[in-house]
Amino acid sequence: MPARLQDKIAVVTGGGSGIGRATAIRFAEEGAHVVVADLHPESGGQTVAAVRAAGRKGIFQRTDTSSAADCEALAEAAVRQFGRIDLLVAAAGISHARYAPGDDPHGAQGNHQDNQLIYKPVEYWEKVLAVNLTGVMLTDRFIARAMVENCWHGSIVNIASAAAKIPL
Repeated sequence: MPARLQDKIAVVTGGGSGIGRATAIRFAEEGAHVVVADLHPESGGQTVAAVRAAGRKGIFQRTDTSSAADCEALAEAAVRQFGRIDLLVAAAGISHARYAPGDDPHGAQGNHQDNQLIYKPVEYWEKVLAVNLTGVMLTDRFIARAMVENCWHGSIVNIASAAAKIPL
């Protein structure tokens, strides 16, 4: 039976860990070549290694999804490397402003007082919104633009984790 995503080109944000990493690896197992977008080259590189171990092509693109320039560069890198984009999974997200790979996904890392709503600095709140909301919109915008401008048909999936329901 042929793989369901045979030779499709997938872009996965947040691909260095969690849902993004699992998605990138599963897509590779299903036959897709994968652009792994993440802030962290080490964890993103580990995902690329797993994609390649599945016999598919993979590249890492350092991407801050809250940056329009980074999201545009992501789309350009994918097209430059693979010629098109068939799939986007926007899985990048943070549970708190100082999130780093390996942190508790529920934001309880060290139980920092400034992660609690009544003490949280406004700039911490704004950073989470910039990544989790604006970052999805920017990623979708630049990938969709590349798809439309080149008459490609594709799919865009936006993902949130259970951490979205935790009121910090």
